[in-house]
Amino acid sequence: MMFSLNNFSTIANTPTRAPILELFYQALGNKVGAIVLESLVIATGVGCEIACHTWQSRLCWTFARDRGLPFQRYLAKVDKKLDIPFRAHVTSCVIVAILGCLYMASYTAFNSVITGCIVLPYVSYAIPVICLLIKGRSNIQHGPFWLGPFGHIANYVLLCWTLFTLVMYSFPTYMPVQAGSMNYICVVYGVLACIIATDWWARGWRKFKGPRDHHHMTADAVSSDQ
Repeated sequence: MMFSLNNFSTIANTPTRAPILELFYQALGNKVGAIVLESLVIATGVGCEIACHTWQSRLCWTFARDRGLPFQRYLAKVDKKLDIPFRAHVTSCVIVAILGCLYMASYTAFNSVITGCIVLPYVSYAIPVICLLIKGRSNIQHGPFWLGPFGHIANYVLLCWTLFTLVMYSFPTYMPVQAGSMNYICVVYGVLACIIATDWWARGWRKFKGPRDHHHMTADAVSSDQ
């Protein structure tokens, strides 16, 4: 597709606000063909969206079950008829929908959130690795997937890559920087840190106990509404 690019300004300023659609049109020279290719992208996106919503609803339910979220009693319920964590699913969808509205309000703010979606998972991976290295890899029970010394190397590669992404993805897209082209990912980090700190000091340190035993987790998962 990049080899087919012949007018970058048209793509950057496309009235559809979907640069990939304009790029398809430049590549094919045909609106119908561009729409067909874009439809394939949309179909793929819909499939990925279903998988992402399923994953995040289960993640929300699991964390609420372990008392790691506000309103955990509400979010940790499993719908008996549907046999899914319906409340956690709806809550996750609403939050994603609100964040999606940023695209209509501010393209710059939306891009900052997208950047956070790239970097923050690396941070979440790095935290248990740091804890593992502090405790000592030889001081834990080894599971079936144990790489030995190669795992040690992989741990440090992950930490170096996380640090690299934290720095590189915080840069603006181009210079000179203006208000509309600034990368506000640092604001996303700050807001997220404030939310986590507020919730931790307000209730988290008293209620969060970590994963409980299997019996209690199963009982909580299937308990009816009180």
